[in-house]
Amino acid sequence: VFEVGSVSIEENENRQPIPYVLPPGLEREQLNNNNNIIRENEQSLSLRVCGLEQNDARAVYKNFNVDMRQYKNLEMFIHAESIIDNTNTTELQDGQLVAFIRLGNDLTNNYYEVQIPLNPTNFGARTAEEIWPLANRLNLPLELLQQVKTKVLGDSSYDQTEVNFFNQSELEGGGSNGENELKIGIKGNPSFGNVRTIMLGVRNTTNDELCGEVWFNELRMSELKNKGGWAAVVSLDANIADFATISATGKRSTIGFGSLEQGPNQRSREDFQQYGVVTNLNLGQLLPKKWGVQLPFNYGRSEELITPQYDPEFQDIELETRLDNTEDQDEKDRIKNQSVNYTKRESVNLIGVRKERTGDSKAKIYDIENFTGSFSYNQTDHHDFEVEDALEQNVRVGATYNYNFTAKPVEPFKKNDSLFMGKYWKFLKDFNFNYLPTNISVSSNITRQYNEQKFREIDLQAGNIGLPRLYQRNYLFDWQYTINHNLTKSLRLNFTSSNNMIVNNYLSDDGVVNNDI
Repeated sequence: VFEVGSVSIEENENRQPIPYVLPPGLEREQLNNNNNIIRENEQSLSLRVCGLEQNDARAVYKNFNVDMRQYKNLEMFIHAESIIDNTNTTELQDGQLVAFIRLGNDLTNNYYEVQIPLNPTNFGARTAEEIWPLANRLNLPLELLQQVKTKVLGDSSYDQTEVNFFNQSELEGGGSNGENELKIGIKGNPSFGNVRTIMLGVRNTTNDELCGEVWFNELRMSELKNKGGWAAVVSLDANIADFATISATGKRSTIGFGSLEQGPNQRSREDFQQYGVVTNLNLGQLLPKKWGVQLPFNYGRSEELITPQYDPEFQDIELETRLDNTEDQDEKDRIKNQSVNYTKRESVNLIGVRKERTGDSKAKIYDIENFTGSFSYNQTDHHDFEVEDALEQNVRVGATYNYNFTAKPVEPFKKNDSLFMGKYWKFLKDFNFNYLPTNISVSSNITRQYNEQKFREIDLQAGNIGLPRLYQRNYLFDWQYTINHNLTKSLRLNFTSSNNMIVNNYLSDDGVVNNDI
């Protein structure tokens, strides 16, 4: 027999043989409605079993999402009592019936289980301390779940497909807490940082069939981790006349930092470090001024490192805890490398390289001053928990030619007044045209792009095929030319042509894949 119900203060206050009372320290909630005060009906979940066989269990469950990592303890009040009727005359003894709570990603393959032996309340009890005895109260330090998981993961002798149990005293390194000592078990790879389902139940640990009733009340998390963090921002700007400028920034924030309006559960759970340096140099000033060379140089470099509080692979184990429990230095380096989010950016740019016109020489169509060149190189290196390494490179080379012609309009009939005296021919006197274009411009850009990425293989079993490295290459050759021609003072012609080409260079001459930029 298995019955699920509820017991409440309003309906079961005079219940026999044991009345329902509020657990110690609890008070009924009150709702203020205008001039009326309404007291909420406090109640508990009741599981009633009879004929429960050896090592058998009965339970109820509920699906919901909760993150427990920001709290220190998991607590609950539990009451147990015997059922004496015509079909059962045997009273429960201490420790025969065990209450358990199971929580995790699911209830079959990835979960934690906590067991607590129950002491039944004697018939006739009336006080809250007797009905909700201290021995039955669940008070689980959540850090013990971390220890259980670390032990099982760090020792290959444990079978992770089975439930592995540990006593509370064994984990805490002290003596036994008595008959009602907690047993904590783990199966698979659960996470109390992402609990999706929870189960409450009772189990028979004896060789006889049992009957009993168990109440569960006030399952809650307590003692919020309220440790704060700090953050700092540093910036520097300097210049050397008009030759060089340097800008540098640095940022740092630690775990637990957050704004004033954020609660403890909303604050940062990662350690953030970042710096950036940008330098601009006018290298043309190092050359003789009479040359008129403009050579602007730009260099930038930045690095960003994000270290999470919790291990991304086992999201309820703090990264420092896992590293401390790992003895092999190579394994420590591997864990730390896969856990951090690292990005490095570097760029070199020469934009607007040209020669200024000096002296009083007349501009020619073939002058070097008509040309402007540019070059840029950018590289990004990145790795995180999902990406083992990623490389992105970009090279761009461009040149522009631009020449403006001096306007030389031709007006052949401007001075022939005698030929165009009639009002119908007078408009020919204003006839004009330009035989030279106003401007011609030609630009060309060569772009080489190279991307390489390897996804991380967290758990690659022997004999399995690893993930391939991914490559992406682009070789683009673009050019464009423009002619602007004022045919007359009021008639303009603009002509633009562009061409975009993709060059395939994936294979070298001997057929080998070309992975160079």
